[in-house]
Amino acid sequence: MLDDLLKIEMHLDETKKEASAAGVEGSPWSTMTDIIGFTNSDISVNADELALIAVTKDSDLVMKVRELESGHGSILSALRKLGELRDDLARSGLITHVDGQTFSFEASELEYAQIAPTLINLETLANSLTPMLPRLIAAGKETAHELGPHLKKHYKFEHFITLSFPELQETEHQAN
Repeated sequence: MLDDLLKIEMHLDETKKEASAAGVEGSPWSTMTDIIGFTNSDISVNADELALIAVTKDSDLVMKVRELESGHGSILSALRKLGELRDDLARSGLITHVDGQTFSFEASELEYAQIAPTLINLETLANSLTPMLPRLIAAGKETAHELGPHLKKHYKFEHFITLSFPELQETEHQAN
């Protein structure tokens, strides 16, 4: 899940830079391109996997994993919905000019009123997605960083894969 979120963030950053380099500025929905592949499959934590954590009696960690799962699903749903809304806008018949990957629209007052709900949905959805993604990634890194050592200690594994992130290690080092 965290890998998906990191890929999404990287994709959104790249498309924003590409749009900016092409002289296109605007709301996130207007500069991002659709993502194909991993956003079509929802990843979930099954009951057996969650039970491995729950048995350790760390309810905070169980909650963090569930929140990551929920946030991941929300981000993927938002991206799919943004793609659908952008397709709706493209099918509106209001495209007046195409320059590379940039489309221009022109609408009369009546036509604008007809597409306004789509534009409002695009704007509000993109504006809620963009601040949520970095917060979810930070929480996901913290959870992934904590999960491996916690399970290794509880189950007394000699070897166990753990994920670590330089920024989290610096924070731990500074706290000690």
